[in-house]
Amino acid sequence: MAGETTQRGYPLPNPDNVAREDATRIRNAIAQISDDLTALEERNVVASETAFGSVRLASAAEATAGTASDRVATVKRTKDMITSALTAISTAMIALQEAVNGRIADNEAEVNQAVADLNSSVATQLQSFTATLATKLDKAGGALSGPLDIDRAAGSVLGISGKVGGKFRWQFAMGDGGAESGSNAGSNLQLNRFNDAGEIVGTAIGISRASGNISLNGAVALTGTFGITVGGGASFGGDTVVSARLGVGGAVPGSLNPGDLNVMRPGSPTTGAVFFGNSGSRYIFFDGSTYQLGGLGTIWTSGNIGYPVTSLRAVYAGDLDAGSLPFGSGVDNYGTMCVVSGIFTSNSSGNTRYRFRYHQFATPQGWYNFS
Repeated sequence: MAGETTQRGYPLPNPDNVAREDATRIRNAIAQISDDLTALEERNVVASETAFGSVRLASAAEATAGTASDRVATVKRTKDMITSALTAISTAMIALQEAVNGRIADNEAEVNQAVADLNSSVATQLQSFTATLATKLDKAGGALSGPLDIDRAAGSVLGISGKVGGKFRWQFAMGDGGAESGSNAGSNLQLNRFNDAGEIVGTAIGISRASGNISLNGAVALTGTFGITVGGGASFGGDTVVSARLGVGGAVPGSLNPGDLNVMRPGSPTTGAVFFGNSGSRYIFFDGSTYQLGGLGTIWTSGNIGYPVTSLRAVYAGDLDAGSLPFGSGVDNYGTMCVVSGIFTSNSSGNTRYRFRYHQFATPQGWYNFS
Protein backbone atom coordinates (compact mmCIF):
# COMPACT_ATOMS: atom_id res chain seq x y z
CA MET A 1 0.00 0.00 0.00
CA ALA A 2 1.35 3.46 -0.98
CA GLY A 3 1.75 5.73 2.05
CA GLU A 4 1.88 9.17 0.45
CA THR A 5 1.17 12.36 2.47
CA THR A 6 0.86 16.10 1.88
CA GLN A 7 3.53 18.65 2.92
CA ARG A 8 1.60 19.12 6.17
CA GLY A 9 1.55 15.35 6.79
CA TYR A 10 -2.06 14.60 5.81
CA PRO A 11 -2.52 10.98 4.39
CA LEU A 12 -3.34 10.81 0.65
CA PRO A 13 -5.33 8.07 -1.20
CA ASN A 14 -3.70 6.15 -4.05
CA PRO A 15 -5.29 4.30 -7.02
CA ASP A 16 -3.23 1.24 -6.25
CA ASN A 17 -4.48 1.02 -2.66
CA VAL A 18 -7.45 -1.03 -1.44
CA ALA A 19 -10.54 1.20 -1.19
CA ARG A 20 -11.21 0.16 2.39
CA GLU A 21 -7.70 1.13 3.40
CA ASP A 22 -7.83 4.46 1.50
CA ALA A 23 -11.17 5.21 3.17
CA THR A 24 -9.47 4.90 6.51
CA ARG A 25 -6.62 7.16 5.32
CA ILE A 26 -9.09 9.77 4.05
CA ARG A 27 -10.99 9.64 7.34
CA ASN A 28 -7.77 10.22 9.28
CA ALA A 29 -6.78 13.12 7.03
CA ILE A 30 -10.16 14.85 7.52
CA ALA A 31 -9.88 14.40 11.27
CA GLN A 32 -6.41 15.95 11.32
CA ILE A 33 -7.58 18.89 9.22
CA SER A 34 -10.52 19.45 11.55
CA ASP A 35 -8.23 19.40 14.56
CA ASP A 36 -5.87 21.91 12.94
CA LEU A 37 -8.71 24.30 12.09
CA THR A 38 -10.03 24.05 15.62
CA ALA A 39 -6.61 24.80 17.02
CA LEU A 40 -6.23 27.77 14.66
CA GLU A 41 -9.59 29.20 15.69
CA GLU A 42 -8.71 28.77 19.34
CA ARG A 43 -5.40 30.57 18.85
CA ASN A 44 -7.12 33.51 17.06
CA VAL A 45 -3.69 34.75 15.88
CA VAL A 46 -3.74 38.28 14.49
CA ALA A 47 -1.36 38.81 11.55
CA SER A 48 1.55 41.27 11.95
CA GLU A 49 4.67 42.29 10.05
CA THR A 50 6.58 39.36 11.64
CA ALA A 51 3.85 36.68 12.22
CA PHE A 52 1.22 34.87 10.12
CA GLY A 53 -2.41 35.16 11.22
CA SER A 54 -5.82 36.57 10.31
CA VAL A 55 -6.67 40.16 9.31
CA ARG A 56 -9.88 42.12 8.65
CA LEU A 57 -10.62 44.69 5.93
CA ALA A 58 -10.74 48.23 7.25
CA SER A 59 -13.98 50.16 7.28
CA ALA A 60 -14.26 53.66 5.73
CA ALA A 61 -13.88 55.28 9.15
CA GLU A 62 -10.88 53.10 10.02
CA ALA A 63 -9.22 53.84 6.67
CA THR A 64 -9.77 57.60 7.14
CA ALA A 65 -8.49 57.56 10.72
CA GLY A 66 -5.40 55.55 9.70
CA THR A 67 -4.64 54.40 13.27
CA ALA A 68 -5.42 50.65 13.18
CA SER A 69 -2.44 48.36 12.76
CA ASP A 70 -4.45 45.16 12.18
CA ARG A 71 -6.78 46.39 9.41
CA VAL A 72 -6.16 46.23 5.65
CA ALA A 73 -7.55 48.85 3.24
CA THR A 74 -8.71 47.63 -0.15
CA VAL A 75 -7.08 48.86 -3.36
CA LYS A 76 -10.19 50.81 -4.40
CA ARG A 77 -10.54 52.48 -1.01
CA THR A 78 -6.85 53.47 -1.12
CA LYS A 79 -7.23 54.94 -4.63
CA ASP A 80 -10.35 56.86 -3.62
CA MET A 81 -8.56 58.35 -0.60
CA ILE A 82 -5.56 59.46 -2.74
CA THR A 83 -7.84 60.97 -5.38
CA SER A 84 -9.81 62.82 -2.76
CA ALA A 85 -6.64 64.18 -1.15
CA LEU A 86 -5.22 65.38 -4.49
CA THR A 87 -8.49 67.09 -5.32
CA ALA A 88 -8.49 68.88 -1.98
CA ILE A 89 -4.86 69.98 -2.41
CA SER A 90 -5.53 71.26 -5.93
CA THR A 91 -8.57 73.22 -4.74
CA ALA A 92 -6.55 74.73 -1.87
CA MET A 93 -3.67 75.71 -4.17
CA ILE A 94 -6.03 77.44 -6.60
CA ALA A 95 -7.62 79.33 -3.73
CA LEU A 96 -4.20 80.32 -2.38
CA GLN A 97 -3.05 81.54 -5.81
CA GLU A 98 -6.20 83.63 -6.18
CA ALA A 99 -5.67 85.10 -2.71
CA VAL A 100 -2.03 85.95 -3.46
CA ASN A 101 -2.94 87.54 -6.79
CA GLY A 102 -5.62 89.58 -5.08
CA ARG A 103 -3.23 90.65 -2.35
CA ILE A 104 -0.61 91.68 -4.89
CA ALA A 105 -3.17 93.65 -6.85
CA ASP A 106 -4.33 95.42 -3.72
CA ASN A 107 -0.75 96.26 -2.70
CA GLU A 108 0.95 96.76 -6.07
CA ALA A 109 2.49 100.08 -5.04
CA GLU A 110 3.94 98.59 -1.87
CA VAL A 111 5.25 95.57 -3.79
CA ASN A 112 6.89 97.79 -6.43
CA GLN A 113 8.55 99.89 -3.72
CA ALA A 114 9.77 96.78 -1.93
CA VAL A 115 11.24 95.46 -5.20
CA ALA A 116 12.92 98.83 -5.87
CA ASP A 117 14.37 98.90 -2.35
CA LEU A 118 15.64 95.35 -2.80
CA ASN A 119 17.26 96.21 -6.14
CA SER A 120 18.94 99.27 -4.61
CA SER A 121 20.26 97.25 -1.67
CA VAL A 122 21.57 94.53 -3.98
CA ALA A 123 23.24 97.13 -6.22
CA THR A 124 24.93 98.77 -3.21
CA GLN A 125 26.16 95.43 -1.90
CA LEU A 126 27.37 94.44 -5.36
CA GLN A 127 29.34 97.68 -5.75
CA SER A 128 30.92 97.15 -2.32
CA PHE A 129 31.76 93.53 -3.17
CA THR A 130 33.24 94.58 -6.53
CA ALA A 131 35.42 97.22 -4.84
CA THR A 132 36.57 94.71 -2.22
CA LEU A 133 37.23 92.04 -4.86
CA ALA A 134 39.43 94.46 -6.80
CA THR A 135 41.83 94.61 -3.83
CA LYS A 136 42.24 90.82 -3.70
CA LEU A 137 44.96 88.83 -5.45
CA ASP A 138 43.63 87.00 -8.48
CA LYS A 139 44.24 83.26 -8.61
CA ALA A 140 45.84 83.70 -12.03
CA GLY A 141 48.41 86.15 -10.62
CA GLY A 142 48.84 89.80 -9.73
CA ALA A 143 50.69 92.24 -7.49
CA LEU A 144 50.34 92.46 -3.72
CA SER A 145 50.32 95.92 -2.12
CA GLY A 146 50.72 94.67 1.45
CA PRO A 147 52.35 91.93 3.51
CA LEU A 148 51.38 88.28 2.97
CA ASP A 149 51.06 86.05 6.03
CA ILE A 150 50.79 82.26 5.74
CA ASP A 151 49.70 80.43 8.87
CA ARG A 152 49.67 76.64 9.10
CA ALA A 153 49.34 74.04 11.80
CA ALA A 154 52.45 72.97 13.71
CA GLY A 155 54.42 70.25 11.94
CA SER A 156 53.21 71.29 8.47
CA VAL A 157 55.45 72.54 5.67
CA LEU A 158 54.87 76.27 5.23
CA GLY A 159 55.99 77.03 1.71
CA ILE A 160 55.45 78.30 -1.82
CA SER A 161 55.98 75.83 -4.67
CA GLY A 162 56.71 76.27 -8.36
CA LYS A 163 55.49 73.71 -10.92
CA VAL A 164 55.99 73.08 -14.63
CA GLY A 165 53.33 70.98 -16.32
CA GLY A 166 51.84 70.11 -12.94
CA LYS A 167 55.15 68.76 -11.57
CA PHE A 168 57.18 70.32 -8.75
CA ARG A 169 60.40 72.10 -9.67
CA TRP A 170 61.22 74.36 -6.67
CA GLN A 171 59.79 74.85 -3.18
CA PHE A 172 60.53 77.79 -0.90
CA ALA A 173 59.72 76.48 2.60
CA MET A 174 59.55 79.17 5.29
CA GLY A 175 59.05 76.29 7.72
CA ASP A 176 60.29 72.79 6.86
CA GLY A 177 57.81 71.02 9.12
CA GLY A 178 60.45 70.17 11.72
CA ALA A 179 59.20 69.88 15.29
CA GLU A 180 59.55 72.99 17.45
CA SER A 181 61.06 71.46 20.57
CA GLY A 182 62.07 74.70 22.28
CA SER A 183 65.14 76.98 22.18
CA ASN A 184 64.03 78.22 18.73
CA ALA A 185 64.52 74.76 17.17
CA GLY A 186 62.46 73.57 14.18
CA SER A 187 60.63 75.37 11.34
CA ASN A 188 63.86 76.03 9.44
CA LEU A 189 64.00 77.78 6.07
CA GLN A 190 64.75 75.70 2.98
CA LEU A 191 64.97 76.09 -0.78
CA ASN A 192 64.27 72.60 -2.14
CA ARG A 193 64.83 71.33 -5.69
CA PHE A 194 62.96 68.58 -7.56
CA ASN A 195 63.79 66.26 -10.47
CA ASP A 196 61.93 65.95 -13.79
CA ALA A 197 59.42 63.58 -12.23
CA GLY A 198 58.50 66.19 -9.61
CA GLU A 199 60.21 64.32 -6.76
CA ILE A 200 62.37 66.15 -4.22
CA VAL A 201 66.11 65.50 -4.66
CA GLY A 202 67.62 67.78 -2.02
CA THR A 203 67.88 71.15 -0.31
CA ALA A 204 69.91 73.74 -2.24
CA ILE A 205 69.90 76.36 0.55
CA GLY A 206 69.05 75.88 4.22
CA ILE A 207 68.95 78.34 7.13
CA SER A 208 68.62 77.26 10.76
CA ARG A 209 66.01 79.30 12.67
CA ALA A 210 67.84 78.68 15.96
CA SER A 211 71.41 79.62 14.93
CA GLY A 212 71.00 81.47 11.63
CA ASN A 213 73.61 79.18 10.07
CA ILE A 214 73.37 78.92 6.28
CA SER A 215 74.14 75.72 4.38
CA LEU A 216 74.78 75.74 0.63
CA ASN A 217 74.63 72.31 -0.99
CA GLY A 218 76.39 72.56 -4.35
CA ALA A 219 78.97 74.66 -6.17
CA VAL A 220 78.70 78.47 -5.90
CA ALA A 221 79.64 80.63 -8.92
CA LEU A 222 80.18 84.35 -8.19
CA THR A 223 80.45 87.20 -10.69
CA GLY A 224 81.41 90.70 -9.64
CA THR A 225 82.71 91.91 -6.31
CA PHE A 226 82.35 89.52 -3.41
CA GLY A 227 83.19 90.51 0.15
CA ILE A 228 83.12 88.39 3.28
CA THR A 229 83.26 89.67 6.83
CA VAL A 230 83.94 86.79 9.19
CA GLY A 231 83.72 86.99 12.96
CA GLY A 232 85.15 84.15 15.02
CA GLY A 233 87.04 82.47 12.16
CA ALA A 234 86.03 80.49 9.11
CA SER A 235 86.42 76.91 7.96
CA PHE A 236 85.83 75.05 4.72
CA GLY A 237 84.43 71.54 4.77
CA GLY A 238 84.11 71.20 8.54
CA ASP A 239 84.88 72.64 11.96
CA THR A 240 88.51 71.52 12.24
CA VAL A 241 89.54 69.77 9.01
CA VAL A 242 89.52 71.63 5.73
CA SER A 243 88.20 69.22 3.13
CA ALA A 244 86.94 71.62 0.45
CA ARG A 245 88.71 73.35 -2.40
CA LEU A 246 88.79 77.14 -2.63
CA GLY A 247 89.61 78.93 -5.86
CA VAL A 248 90.24 82.70 -6.01
CA GLY A 249 90.44 84.43 -9.38
CA GLY A 250 89.54 81.41 -11.49
CA ALA A 251 88.27 77.85 -11.60
CA VAL A 252 89.71 75.30 -9.20
CA PRO A 253 91.85 72.83 -11.19
CA GLY A 254 90.78 69.21 -10.97
CA SER A 255 94.30 68.21 -9.92
CA LEU A 256 94.01 70.02 -6.57
CA ASN A 257 93.36 67.96 -3.50
CA PRO A 258 90.50 68.71 -1.08
CA GLY A 259 91.53 71.60 1.15
CA ASP A 260 93.87 73.26 -1.40
CA LEU A 261 93.78 77.04 -1.93
CA ASN A 262 94.09 78.16 -5.55
CA VAL A 263 94.99 81.86 -6.03
CA MET A 264 95.35 83.47 -9.46
CA ARG A 265 94.91 86.90 -10.98
CA PRO A 266 92.07 87.46 -13.48
CA GLY A 267 93.45 87.32 -16.99
CA SER A 268 96.80 85.95 -15.80
CA PRO A 269 96.39 82.42 -14.43
CA THR A 270 100.20 82.07 -13.99
CA THR A 271 100.48 84.84 -11.36
CA GLY A 272 98.90 85.45 -7.98
CA ALA A 273 99.28 87.16 -4.62
CA VAL A 274 98.24 86.29 -1.07
CA PHE A 275 98.03 89.28 1.32
CA PHE A 276 98.36 89.17 5.12
CA GLY A 277 96.80 91.83 7.33
CA ASN A 278 95.01 94.90 5.98
CA SER A 279 97.99 97.20 5.23
CA GLY A 280 98.64 95.80 1.75
CA SER A 281 102.41 95.66 2.43
CA ARG A 282 102.67 92.06 3.66
CA TYR A 283 102.17 89.51 0.92
CA ILE A 284 103.62 86.62 -1.07
CA PHE A 285 103.61 87.28 -4.79
CA PHE A 286 104.48 84.99 -7.71
CA ASP A 287 105.19 86.97 -10.89
CA GLY A 288 105.36 83.94 -13.16
CA SER A 289 109.04 83.07 -12.56
CA THR A 290 110.05 84.17 -9.04
CA TYR A 291 108.46 84.53 -5.62
CA GLN A 292 108.49 87.92 -3.88
CA LEU A 293 107.95 88.79 -0.23
CA GLY A 294 106.22 92.13 0.14
CA GLY A 295 108.89 94.72 1.10
CA LEU A 296 111.55 92.03 1.74
CA GLY A 297 112.75 91.02 -1.72
CA THR A 298 112.96 87.76 -3.67
CA ILE A 299 112.50 84.31 -2.19
CA TRP A 300 115.44 82.16 -3.42
CA THR A 301 114.44 78.75 -4.70
CA SER A 302 115.74 76.18 -7.15
CA GLY A 303 114.22 78.38 -9.82
CA ASN A 304 116.62 81.24 -8.95
CA ILE A 305 119.89 79.29 -8.58
CA GLY A 306 121.36 76.47 -10.69
CA TYR A 307 121.88 73.92 -7.93
CA PRO A 308 120.38 74.62 -4.51
CA VAL A 309 122.45 73.53 -1.46
CA THR A 310 120.72 70.67 0.29
CA SER A 311 123.27 69.77 3.02
CA LEU A 312 126.71 70.60 4.64
CA ARG A 313 129.36 68.39 6.32
CA ALA A 314 132.95 68.40 7.74
CA VAL A 315 135.17 65.62 6.31
CA TYR A 316 138.27 64.19 8.09
CA ALA A 317 141.47 65.21 6.20
CA GLY A 318 144.31 63.89 8.40
CA ASP A 319 146.53 64.50 11.46
CA LEU A 320 149.98 66.31 11.48
CA ASP A 321 152.66 66.67 14.17
CA ALA A 322 153.54 70.21 15.23
CA GLY A 323 157.10 69.55 14.10
CA SER A 324 155.94 68.84 10.56
CA LEU A 325 154.60 72.32 10.01
CA PRO A 326 154.38 73.97 7.55
CA PHE A 327 151.92 71.51 6.06
CA GLY A 328 153.19 68.91 3.77
CA SER A 329 151.45 67.03 1.01
CA GLY A 330 148.35 65.02 1.83
CA VAL A 331 146.67 67.76 3.82
CA ASP A 332 146.73 71.13 2.13
CA ASN A 333 145.52 69.67 -1.19
CA TYR A 334 141.97 69.77 0.14
CA GLY A 335 141.85 73.50 -0.52
CA THR A 336 142.02 76.63 1.46
CA MET A 337 138.91 75.62 3.49
CA CYS A 338 140.84 72.90 5.37
CA VAL A 339 140.80 73.87 9.07
CA VAL A 340 142.10 72.53 12.40
CA SER A 341 139.30 70.69 14.13
CA GLY A 342 141.29 69.29 17.12
CA ILE A 343 144.69 69.27 18.99
CA PHE A 344 146.03 66.26 20.93
CA THR A 345 149.33 64.54 21.91
CA SER A 346 150.64 61.70 19.78
CA ASN A 347 151.13 58.48 21.71
CA SER A 348 154.06 57.40 19.55
CA SER A 349 156.21 60.54 19.35
CA GLY A 350 154.83 62.58 22.22
CA ASN A 351 154.50 65.55 19.87
CA THR A 352 151.45 67.74 19.63
CA ARG A 353 149.28 66.67 16.73
CA TYR A 354 146.70 68.69 14.82
CA ARG A 355 143.57 67.15 13.29
CA PHE A 356 142.34 68.75 10.07
CA ARG A 357 138.93 68.62 8.40
CA TYR A 358 137.56 70.23 5.23
CA HIS A 359 134.00 71.33 4.48
CA GLN A 360 131.73 70.06 1.72
CA PHE A 361 128.31 71.10 0.47
CA ALA A 362 125.74 68.97 -1.33
CA THR A 363 123.46 69.77 -4.28
CA PRO A 364 121.12 67.49 -6.24
CA GLN A 365 124.20 66.81 -8.40
CA GLY A 366 126.42 65.50 -5.56
CA TRP A 367 128.95 66.58 -2.87
CA TYR A 368 131.46 69.45 -3.53
CA ASN A 369 134.46 71.00 -1.62
CA PHE A 370 134.54 74.65 -0.64
CA SER A 371 137.44 76.51 -2.36
